[in-house]
Amino acid sequence: MIFLQMFLVFFRIGLFTIGGGYAILPMIQKEVVQRNWLTNQEYADILAISEVTPGPFSVNAATFVGFRLAGFPGALVATLSLTLPSFLIILLLGRLLARWRDDPRVQRVFGGVRPAVTGTIAAAALILARSIMLPAGTQIPGLDWRAVLIAIGGTVLLLCKTHPILMLVLAGFAGWLLY
Repeated sequence: MIFLQMFLVFFRIGLFTIGGGYAILPMIQKEVVQRNWLTNQEYADILAISEVTPGPFSVNAATFVGFRLAGFPGALVATLSLTLPSFLIILLLGRLLARWRDDPRVQRVFGGVRPAVTGTIAAAALILARSIMLPAGTQIPGLDWRAVLIAIGGTVLLLCKTHPILMLVLAGFAGWLLY
């Protein structure tokens, strides 16, 4: 039964989330936490692991969620069901998009979708930041200032065009020192 539930949840996420990896994260979080498959803290841990694991971020997150729920078969179901909609859509619509890409109407649609994707990614970042920096049930005085400093430092490094792998290594070292 869990395999069917996972298939339906991750297929729907893959089908209705536009914008790629980070845009999918709020939807995955909502689905897995709402179903009590994971806590917010467990989901934040999975996101951290997904970030440092090679491969597409959202696929890694789905794989880890599936593995946490049902071992290797669960990881396989979650991964395949998340990626299947994109695969099918690319097969069906790839030629149409190539033909209509320069159409002004299509460009106007993309003009609306791009900012919405940016907003979705920003929401995912805020949800993740809140779950990491503000432990459950606490208010601003309970803010984890070490996590805030590491997040700010990582953001500054990325804005200064530091390689993401170096930033993650430095953040891990900072965590080791501060915690």
